[in-house]
Amino acid sequence: MESPELLSQLGRSDLERTRLRIEASCRIAEQVMSRGYIEECAQSVRIRLRQLPRAAHFGPDGLILYVERNDEKRRGKYDLAANIKQSQEEYVSRYAGMTELSRQRKGQLEQLMESARRDGVRTALWITPIHPRVVDVLSARSRYRQVLQETRSYFLELQGRFGVEVRDFSEPASFGGAESDWWDGAHTNEEGARKITRLLIQSLQSNGF
Repeated sequence: MESPELLSQLGRSDLERTRLRIEASCRIAEQVMSRGYIEECAQSVRIRLRQLPRAAHFGPDGLILYVERNDEKRRGKYDLAANIKQSQEEYVSRYAGMTELSRQRKGQLEQLMESARRDGVRTALWITPIHPRVVDVLSARSRYRQVLQETRSYFLELQGRFGVEVRDFSEPASFGGAESDWWDGAHTNEEGARKITRLLIQSLQSNGF
């Protein structure tokens, strides 16, 4: 029910605008709060309550540090080839049903870009890399190449519409990536992350960020 007191204080039009903003926020929350997201939140709570050892944490510079992986790397026991092979199967599965960019996620991104522009906030977008060996498998067994090109074109469209800074790091050569710069087929390690971050910061600074 509508509160007569609230109506008298806000006026009908103000109340309607407030209601629309609340409804829009609720729709976004419903879209974002996927089953996977909720499960990950629940897992985080369980880990905290049980005081389980952390698998990863953030360093002082914001870099995520993987405890077990770093330990294996120090001992010369980290099996990069096995982890890349696992990534190949994982990402083939991810891309199996992907024929185009998600319209829902594009809408959410554009809404964010528009909100940032209204608030006078400059934004930047960048395409993350995948290990070449994973790319080879994806190219043969999915529409990865087509989706990547669609992503590049879409980001350039957003650059024209919203003035966002766009960088493409999908190819390791674009940031000087080496075979030793990976944890697996889709995540760079500290050295790879620093290479990308260094170039990204230089790009932002040169464009007045």
